[in-house]
Amino acid sequence: MKSVDNEKAFLDDASALIKYKLNYASKVLTNQKEKEKFKMALYLYDLLLEETADFIKDIGYDTALDSSAILSYLIKERLLSADNKPMNINPEKELLSKQGTSIVLCEGCCRHYADLSNDVLTKLSLYSDKLFCYDKHNIFKSKNNSPANHVINLVIYKDTFYGLDTYNGNRLYKFISPVDLKAISTKFSNKLRYKPYHELIEYDHSPMFIEKRLKEFEESSKKETISPYEYEDIKYDSIRKVAMNTEKLNKFDSKTKVLRKEIRKELLDGFDRYK
Repeated sequence: MKSVDNEKAFLDDASALIKYKLNYASKVLTNQKEKEKFKMALYLYDLLLEETADFIKDIGYDTALDSSAILSYLIKERLLSADNKPMNINPEKELLSKQGTSIVLCEGCCRHYADLSNDVLTKLSLYSDKLFCYDKHNIFKSKNNSPANHVINLVIYKDTFYGLDTYNGNRLYKFISPVDLKAISTKFSNKLRYKPYHELIEYDHSPMFIEKRLKEFEESSKKETISPYEYEDIKYDSIRKVAMNTEKLNKFDSKTKVLRKEIRKELLDGFDRYK
C-alpha cells in the first residue's frame, strides 16, 4: 500500500506480532475460550460499563472529549478498580478478548486503558476505536520502522478524527499526515506514528479498510483543529462537574464497589482454574 512505511516495516510488524502471539499462546486462553470460561466475569464487567456510562450521562457530556475526561478521573481515583492500590503497568494476568478488565485488577498499561475507554465510549454511542502507534518516547523502545509500542483511542470531534491518549492524561493528538499525529498542547510537542499493519494482522482488516482510513486521516489533517486552550477548558469543565457532584460520585462508588470486587474474584478464580 502506498501510504504506509515500506515492505520491510511490514515484515518487521508481522514478525513481532507472530512472536507476541506465540509468547502468549501458552499463557493466555484464546478469545473464544475466554468468553466461555470467563462468562460471569465478562457479564459483570459489562454491567460496570453500563453503570459507568450512566454516571457520565448523569454528570452530563456532549462529545468524546468531555466524556473521556470524566472517565479518566474515575480511573485515576480508582473508582473502576477493586482496590485502592497503585496501578501495576505490567499485568501478569489479562484477558486478551477484553483487556479493559485489567483496570479492575489495578493492572494496566496503554492497551488496557484504550480498551476500557473504547468500551465506555461505545456504550455512550460515541465513535471510538483503538489506534496502534509508534512513540519514540515510550519506555518500550524500538526502532522507528518497528511495530507499534503504544495504543491510543481514535475519536471524532466536530467531524474531525483525533488521537486520544487516555493512558497519558488524556493527551490529544491531531493528524498532520495520514500516518503522523502531533500533540495539541502548549506544554509538550510529542509526535506519534500510526502503524496500520497491526490492524491488518491482528484484526484481519482488509487493505481497502486501511486505505479508506488513511484517506480519512489525510482529510482530517487538512482541517482546522481544536486549540490547546479550548481542549484544556473542556477537560477542566468536565472535572469541575464531577467535583461539584460529590453525592452522585459517592453513590456511583458505593453502587459499583461490590460489583468491582465480584469481577476481581471471578477473574482471579478463573485464572487459577484455567492456568
